[in-house]
Amino acid sequence: MKKITILFTVLVALISACNSTKNSANITTLGPVVFNEQISSGNTTLVDVRTPSEFAEGKIPGAVNINLHDNNFETQITALPKDKPVYIYCLSGGRTKEAADIFVKNGYTVNVLEGGILKWNAMQMPLERPQVETSSEPTVSFQEAIAGDKLVMVDFYADWCRPCKIMEPFVERIKGERKDEVTIIKIDVESEKALSEQYSITALPTLMMFKNGKALYTQPGLHTYEQLNELVNQYK
Repeated sequence: MKKITILFTVLVALISACNSTKNSANITTLGPVVFNEQISSGNTTLVDVRTPSEFAEGKIPGAVNINLHDNNFETQITALPKDKPVYIYCLSGGRTKEAADIFVKNGYTVNVLEGGILKWNAMQMPLERPQVETSSEPTVSFQEAIAGDKLVMVDFYADWCRPCKIMEPFVERIKGERKDEVTIIKIDVESEKALSEQYSITALPTLMMFKNGKALYTQPGLHTYEQLNELVNQYK
C-alpha cells in the first residue's frame, strides 16, 4: 500500500509539471487548459502583447492589448494594478518571454501562456473573433500545390521568429539546389492563420513534407541544411 501511495504522488507531480512550469520566482508558464481556468476566475489582468492588427483578428476573451514593440510598452504596463496576477500571451510564446521579464522588473507576478495563440487555437480554447467574411482562396491554392506527386516542403514561419530567420538561408539553398525534386512553400502564420490552425501549427518554425496531398512529415524546430537535404532524399 505504501508503494502505491508513493507512485500515486509521483504521478500527480508529473501531471502538474506538464501543465505548469515555474521559470523563476515571479514567472510561471501554464498550458492552455490551466491558463483558461485561472483567468476565468476574474481576479486577474489578461494582456495580449501582440500587435494591434494581430489583436484585431482574434483575442482571448477579456484581454487588453499592450504591444510589446511599442516604444512606451513599459510605461503602459505600469498603469496596471499590482494586486492582481498578470497573465500574458502572444502568437507562439516567443514575445511573452521578453515581455515577462519587463513585467517582473516592474514588480509584477506573471503567468505566461505556453505556445501562445497557436497552441490555444489548436486545443480549441475560447477565442473572440471579428464577424467578417474571410476568403478561403489561400487554402484552396495551397491544397492544389500539395496535390501532385512531386515532393512539397512547407516552412511555417513568422517574420519576428529568430529560429525561422536562422533556417531561412538553408531552405533557400535547398530551393535553389534541388528545385527539380522538391517544391518549397513558405507560409507566414500571421497572414495565413486559417491554414496554420488547419495543420495545428503550435510552434515556429514548423516544417512539413507533402506528396499526393498527404502529409509525410511534420516537425517543429530549427532544421539544419543537412537535415533538410536528408528529408528530401528520404521522401522524394
